[in-house]
Parts: sequence; C-alpha cells; structure tokens
Amino acid sequence: MPEEKGGPAVLSAALRLFIERGNDGTVALVTAVAPPPGVDLLAEIQKKGLVLEESVGGEAGAALSRLARARAKEREVSLDSDAIMRLLVATDESPGLFASELDKLLEWAGAGGRIRASDVRENVEDEASEDVYAFFETLGRRDAGESLARLERMLSGRPVRAGERSIDTEDYWPIRFFGMLADEVRRMLLVRSRIEEAGAHFEVSMSYPAFQARLVPLLTEPVVPFGVSPFANAQGQVTAYAWYKAAQRASRYTRRELAAAL
Repeated sequence: MPEEKGGPAVLSAALRLFIERGNDGTVALVTAVAPPPGVDLLAEIQKKGLVLEESVGGEAGAALSRLARARAKEREVSLDSDAIMRLLVATDESPGLFASELDKLLEWAGAGGRIRASDVRENVEDEASEDVYAFFETLGRRDAGESLARLERMLSGRPVRAGERSIDTEDYWPIRFFGMLADEVRRMLLVRSRIEEAGAHFEVSMSYPAFQARLVPLLTEPVVPFGVSPFANAQGQVTAYAWYKAAQRASRYTRRELAAAL
C-alpha cells in the first residue's frame, strides 16, 4: 500500500483477517525488498497457503512450476516434471491459461492419479507461440531434432515472435524467415572468423562481462578504408550482447561449416 495511505500495520491487519477467515481465492501481491520490521506474516501465509516469490525480469516458469507441484500435492496427484514443462510450453507460460489447464488436468487425473507429458499433449491444445531466437539457440547447440521441430512450428501458422516482439507472418513468411536464418549464419561466421583471425580465445562458457572486456574491442575496430566496423549496426553501434550470443552459437561449428551453410 502506498505509504501515504497506510503503513505495514494496516496491510498486516488486512492480510491476517483473510488468513483467519479462510478463503478459496484471495491473492495478495506484495512488492518489497524485504518484509517490514515486526511483521511475521510470511510464515503464517506459508502454513495456510502458498508463497510464490518472483522478481522483476525473472522466469515466470519457475513460479508456475512451484504452483503446479503445490496444486498436485493438494489433489494427491502425481505430476511428472516433463508434464509441467510440456504444460509451460503449451500455454506459452501464460499464468491464467496455465492455471486453467492445470486444474482441468488435475480433475481429469483424480486423487491417486498421475499426469505424464503424453497426457498433457493429448488433453491440452498447444496455444504456444514460437520464438525465432529459441530456434537459433537449438541451432547453436547442433540439436537437429529440436531445430527441425521448432522449424515446423514456425511454419505451422501459429504466432511467431522474436523475444517479446511479435512478427507478422502473413506475407511471404517462409522466404522472410530463411532470410533471417541466413543473416544469423552470416553473423556466426563473421564473429567466428574475427575471433580466430585475431588469435583470441572464446568458448561457450565465457561470461558476458569477460566477452565485453576481451573481445568487444576487437569487434569495434573500424575496417580500412570504410572507417566503420562490420559488426556495427545502421547507427554505427556494436550491440555487444547480440554478438556474444552469435559467438556462443558459432563456437560449436568450424568456419568451413558455417561458410558452407551460408
């Protein structure tokens, strides 16, 4: 609650009232760096409910997984970890859709039942969008099976995005997608070649700060006679993190393989 409208005492009294009464659907969303001094509500809430801790920019999947396990325990249903992952993918990690489909599955299984990944596939419609960057990641791992599965999903007519940005797939999408793929392979080849030519060292486990300190200076050097770096964007800036990801993906390929692929 805003400080000008009330302090921890008002909030704790309101929450304690709900705890004592018991209820089926009250959610308290609290933003705080640490619990207010003198307020020990967290332990009380944990005894009678469920506490999901999440930070801004964190993974929603972890919180939803904890929710699924807690709900399954309440219903005395055995829930496989693979089933949770399948449900996260099928619902695109949308909290409302995830909770709704989870309740249907738990009702379907019944007390003493078990939910497997195959059960999720059979009973939950796959509403997930597909992320182009996730496809690039599987490509970087040389995971042919997962890459082809994601490729099929991207060309299946479902929503496609690049991170948080939606991509229009109405006109010439397959051609545009393969143009994006060619651009990514070119980036992988370019960064791999530059690192090797400079005699520098990169491995997939290198941290981003180490990449920034050791390798980004190589990428920002202008090329004679053009006076700009080939790693710079249209605004003349080098997006270090994008090249870091490209270097990670390229690290499992040779220059010859990337050139042939391009």
